[in-house]
Amino acid sequence: MKLRVGAFLAISMISCMAPYEANRTDTMDIHVENQTGNDLQSVNVFVVQGKTVNGTYQQVRTDSSHLGTIADAKTAKGTLSETMILPSDGGYLMTALEKSGKKRSYRFGYLTNGFFSETAQYITVKKDTIFVRH
Repeated sequence: MKLRVGAFLAISMISCMAPYEANRTDTMDIHVENQTGNDLQSVNVFVVQGKTVNGTYQQVRTDSSHLGTIADAKTAKGTLSETMILPSDGGYLMTALEKSGKKRSYRFGYLTNGFFSETAQYITVKKDTIFVRH
């Protein structure tokens, strides 16, 4: 009887986890569209997670996608990978430099236990606003 109950519980647990595992992805595409009226330079998207370093909790960048310069009215695509990130929660940070020298930075999104919850993020940078959708 114990064997049957154990087998039933094991099968139940596996069947509950299987859909999540089947839908998981180990990479996430990043699409950045520039609608600022000028080029965006040094465009980067980072995974940012918490980590204890020398006994102090810090926010660290664990993976990145370097998109370089994006001309006005153009879109660039990059990819982030789970192979570089920690098994903890975190989010994303986009940084860019405008032609005028103004630095842009925007935190967005969420990942849990080192796993992406989306397959793609779409970022639209306008003169005074940044939109993110997935």
